[in-house]
Formats: sequence, structure tokens, C-alpha cells
Amino acid sequence: MKLTEQDNKEVCIKCKAEIEEINKFCTSCGYPQNGSVQEKKAFRIRKQKELSKLKEIELSATVGKSVLFMLGSFYLVWAIYTNLFIYEFHILTVIIDFFEAFIYLGLWLWAKRRLLPATISGLFFYTTMFVIGLVSNPYSGLLIGFKGLFFILLVISVTSARKYEKMIKDFG
Repeated sequence: MKLTEQDNKEVCIKCKAEIEEINKFCTSCGYPQNGSVQEKKAFRIRKQKELSKLKEIELSATVGKSVLFMLGSFYLVWAIYTNLFIYEFHILTVIIDFFEAFIYLGLWLWAKRRLLPATISGLFFYTTMFVIGLVSNPYSGLLIGFKGLFFILLVISVTSARKYEKMIKDFG
């Protein structure tokens, strides 16, 4: 009976990929299939550390979802409050304020499925609206500290979301 190449293959315990018997490590996931007990234990410990780091990054990345929700809620409440109690009622300002609020709330909903593109879009939209507001009303810059806080939180969430998606791809 001839030995074929198929007879020299095993299946990895972790990822179920085919590996050759002579290989010590799985080429797909890096598991030491034919390694020592210490190597297998070190692999499990390394994966557990990566998983805990992934959970930490996921927690900081979800700040972006919260910021988008806070912005949407804030603009919605602000639109109602300013148009009913502070300024005269203008339909155009109501439409613009509600449009801006619904953009943020839509991005928040999208962030539940696609975190990175939603937070990048939210950061871009927030920056654009800030610059437009600063040009059209220079006094709106007085709240720069408050607006800067949201900007910083969005930047942090974009970088965390990018790290999270990269780790998911590597960890997978």
C-alpha cells in the first residue's frame, strides 16, 4: 500500500484545519498540536491574555456608541428646548436640529453592527458641524471645552474601534 500525502495529515484540535504530522504547530492558528505540554499550556495562557485584552479594548470602543447616543439625545433635547422656550419658533431651525439629532441616533444604531465606520462617520459629521457652526456663529466657540470633550471621546473611540477590529481579525 502506498502512502499518499493525505495519510500524513492530522486535524488541529483548536481550529479544525488540516496539518501535517511532521509539523509541530498548526499553520492556521499556531496551536502546538504536536508540541509539549508546556507549549500547549503557554498557548492557552497567551490566548487568555489576548482575550482579556480584547475585552478591555471592546469596552473602550463601546464608548463611541455611547457618545453617539449622547450627542443624538442632546441635540434632540436641545432642539425641543431652544425652539419652544428660548427662541422664536422657526421651522427651519427645528428641521436642522432634528436632522442633526437623527443623524447621530442613526449612527448609534449603525454602531451596534459596524462600530468603526459608524464612529469615523460620527467624528467626521461632528467636526463638520462644529466648523460650520463656528463659521456661521463665532460665539458658538465659547462652548469649545464642552464640544472638545465630545471630540476627544470620539477620537478615542475611533482608535479603540480600530484596535478592536484588528484584534478580532487577528484573534479569530
